[in-house]
Amino acid sequence: MESEAGSGVSGAAMRLIATLMRLTGAFSHFVEDRAASLRASWKQELRRTASALVYALVAAFFICSAAAWGAFALMMAFWETHRVLVASLLSGAFLLLAVIVLLLLRRDTR
Repeated sequence: MESEAGSGVSGAAMRLIATLMRLTGAFSHFVEDRAASLRASWKQELRRTASALVYALVAAFFICSAAAWGAFALMMAFWETHRVLVASLLSGAFLLLAVIVLLLLRRDTR
C-alpha cells in the first residue's frame, strides 16, 4: 500500500515536471517570436528613418538653392537703385531664419 502511495506521488511529480517543461517551452517560443517581431519592426523603422533623412537632406539642398537664387534675383533686380538695402534685408532675413531654426532645434533637443 505504501508503494502505491509513493508511486502516486512520484507520478504526480513527474506529471508536474512534464507540465512545467511544456510551459517553459511554450514561453520560450513566445519570447523568440516576440523578439523576431521586434527585430523586424526595428529594421523597418530604421529603414524608414534613413529614408526620411535622405529626403530631408535633398529638400534642404533644394531650399538652400532656391534661397540663393532668389537672393541673387532680388539683388539683380534692385542693383542700380537699392543695392545696400536689398543686400541688408536679405542678410537679415537669412539670419532671422537661422536663429528661428536654432531655437526650434534647442527646444526639440531638451
